[in-house]
Amino acid sequence: MYGLVGAGRTELMETIFGVRTRAAGRVYFNNHLMNFESAKDAMEHGFAMITEERKANGLFLKGDLTFNTTIANLKQYKSGIALSDSKNGKSDCGRNQDYADKMYGTK
Repeated sequence: MYGLVGAGRTELMETIFGVRTRAAGRVYFNNHLMNFESAKDAMEHGFAMITEERKANGLFLKGDLTFNTTIANLKQYKSGIALSDSKNGKSDCGRNQDYADKMYGTK
């Protein structure tokens, strides 16, 4: 999607994705009404949204790389009602954190 600054691109995308309340109107994609009640609902239908301001809206800045890459796939790392350390340790996220630590000298 493209448009001039202030044209409402972000607001439209957030509305379609279910993050913002729809004031009026309908949005159709391939003749299907896009009427998601939440971001979770949109993701369950195969949609994802990359925010315009990823640093402000797309990351948990207090979380590390492992947390930020795991948060989108929590079901994969759950064991009952809690997160599984063994599943998290076996994920690519742990290797990504090690790589980032080496690259940026954080460890």
